[in-house]
Amino acid sequence: MNLFICEKGTEAEAVAHGLGNNPIKKEGYWEVGDNWVAWLYGHILKLYMPPEYDEKYKEFSYENLPIIPVVWKKKIGDLKIYRSALETVRKLLPKADVVINAGDADREGQLLVDEVLEYVGYTGPCKRAKFDAIDPASIQRALKKIEDNKAPNNRNMYQAGLARQRLDWLIGMNASMKFSLDAQAKLGIGRVKVPTIALVVRRNRQIDNFVSVKHYGIEAYFRPQTTLPFRTVWKMKADQEGLDENNLLVDVTIARALQQKLEGQSGTVLAVKTKQEHQAAPLPFSLSRLQRTAGPKLGLTPAQVLELAQKLYEKKLTSYPRAGCTYLPESQFGDAPVIIENLKVAGNERLLALAARACPDLKSIAFNDQKIEAHHAIIPTMTKFDITTLPSDEQKLYIMIAERYLLQFYPEYVYDKTTVTISCCDETFIGTGRNVIEYGWKAASSSEDAQTDQDEDEPENQGKLPALSEGDSLLVSKVNIPEKNTVPPARFVQDTLLGAMVDAYKYVKDPSLKNILKETDGLGTEATRGSIIEQLFKSGMLEERTKNKKKEIYASAAAEELIDFLPEELTYPDKSALMELELKQIASGEISLQDYMEKQHRYVHELIKLEANFINKGSVSFECPLCKEGKLLKRKSKDKNGKERVFWGCSRWKEGCKAIFDDHRNAPAIYKCPKCAPGYLRKRSGTYGTFYSCNNYPDCTASYPEAKGKPDLTEKAKKAGTISNTHNKKYKK
Repeated sequence: MNLFICEKGTEAEAVAHGLGNNPIKKEGYWEVGDNWVAWLYGHILKLYMPPEYDEKYKEFSYENLPIIPVVWKKKIGDLKIYRSALETVRKLLPKADVVINAGDADREGQLLVDEVLEYVGYTGPCKRAKFDAIDPASIQRALKKIEDNKAPNNRNMYQAGLARQRLDWLIGMNASMKFSLDAQAKLGIGRVKVPTIALVVRRNRQIDNFVSVKHYGIEAYFRPQTTLPFRTVWKMKADQEGLDENNLLVDVTIARALQQKLEGQSGTVLAVKTKQEHQAAPLPFSLSRLQRTAGPKLGLTPAQVLELAQKLYEKKLTSYPRAGCTYLPESQFGDAPVIIENLKVAGNERLLALAARACPDLKSIAFNDQKIEAHHAIIPTMTKFDITTLPSDEQKLYIMIAERYLLQFYPEYVYDKTTVTISCCDETFIGTGRNVIEYGWKAASSSEDAQTDQDEDEPENQGKLPALSEGDSLLVSKVNIPEKNTVPPARFVQDTLLGAMVDAYKYVKDPSLKNILKETDGLGTEATRGSIIEQLFKSGMLEERTKNKKKEIYASAAAEELIDFLPEELTYPDKSALMELELKQIASGEISLQDYMEKQHRYVHELIKLEANFINKGSVSFECPLCKEGKLLKRKSKDKNGKERVFWGCSRWKEGCKAIFDDHRNAPAIYKCPKCAPGYLRKRSGTYGTFYSCNNYPDCTASYPEAKGKPDLTEKAKKAGTISNTHNKKYKK
């Protein structure tokens, strides 16, 4: 008997029906001919927690760090269905001649089946089946390509899964214990979550601290003798006066002087260059690209897009949803006629119109075996169905996936791009024009698709330029001075935050890593990014606020404090993205699991030496005078202007204690308010300098001047009772 082990029940059912007619469902598996098809529930095993290796880890202690297991151990997960799935596999294995790992065709799918086989001690023959979709045609195609599970490519993928699993454990356990000890408060530090929070914190501070700069440009309209004027843009010289540090012209008088100099003058054409450009249709969707496109269009979160894509997959209507690839295998080009014909009769006018004009003989750049990763792009399967039977959201998502697929069978968008360089009054002007030869796919695409591959560097105006030749004389007919203001970046919403996780290379601290990390998967994976964002909302670290009908993302106060306090190595994406790059290198066989883990062990030793921005050295302990339960911890933060501030805060801030005291000679400056019993005096800045006032304001209005770095609590000051800023000034006199 052959024993197939699938990742989920829906896949097992599809595989069972693909193996033959009338499969019989048993307790935890299907039986069809000489085959059993069992299923798991994703990862049913989990790694031991530190106290399960040694009870000493129950207590957080610097002496116990780092925690690095000598032998990694796993156990069955807590859910009853996990144990049931494991017992089914145990029961069937002794009777099986061959086991087929039918997990998803990526490192996690490889890992979650192989680790179960290793856990139960199976050493018999094992094959590997990889299903890109679970419609009958795709299953039959995959069954013909079953390979040895012990082949190098599959063993490497398994080892990459182990490395990812162990890496997350090492960083999570060691960083959480170390920085919890530093903070004297329980903190959860995740390799991906912390840099994701930091993206939001830094973006919002950038916006809050942004100062808009007014700047100017020059637009000159040149007119040939026989045609209408066309627009050009002034190209500033490297040593141009009036520029700021960002090379923006901020001196309007210079722009006005140039305008006056140009009006009524003639220019000469220095060069005319025309190049024919070919723009292929936007590639089919990966999951992240689908989430980023469908999110704003359909009003869905990344997690909701994945949920809908999973439903379409389970209904055998689309291919595997967690794909990180935007290309298709060349073998699938032969499926195009069937898929296109099926889309014509799916019951949607938009798809009918697109499919009717699609040419199945046209082979786009999307069909490329060299670009295929674990899964190919998300596309419609060969299943014929009535789209009106789907719920509304599923219909809309399916149409987006199908539209993008159909565009692969349209001609390229072809145009001549002309660039003209003009000299006038010792200044240079650039004009561009575009003459469309064939609209191709752009004539059929939606606005989202048409914008996907726009040339962002191209000036705004351009239609077709007039016929020009080098040496032509042109008359300046008009000169404009466009006034612009720099604008801050937009606050993240869910789809743009997901995009920032994908493009993590743009946010690294070390600029030299940008090109290296550009080809990585960024922060997280296609399968995890949406759920990570969702978890951060559920935990309260991130929150959404609606503005102009957009749900903008903000970090909570606790999240901001966490990012301020952790060392930058943990809050920037550099390290995490490099680790992800190395995981891909394990999967490709470039580095070994052993070498990788030895490197991570060395990193963990470095990690626990990193100094937090909140430090409790343990030599002195200050009890919180407000809640009487927490400890006062020395902390650092930065104000909105980036100035560092040292203060002491309660370790029970998460429980609601808002005690904050200034630092005075490396100790909390605790001064009880002479006027009210529960209050404490805090240092403030006013119009006339610094003074101390009660933290119970406005219930208590006590205020005292500063003397030698402390509140002046002399009898004269106490008699003043409440001293306003104005009185404070008089008192100092």
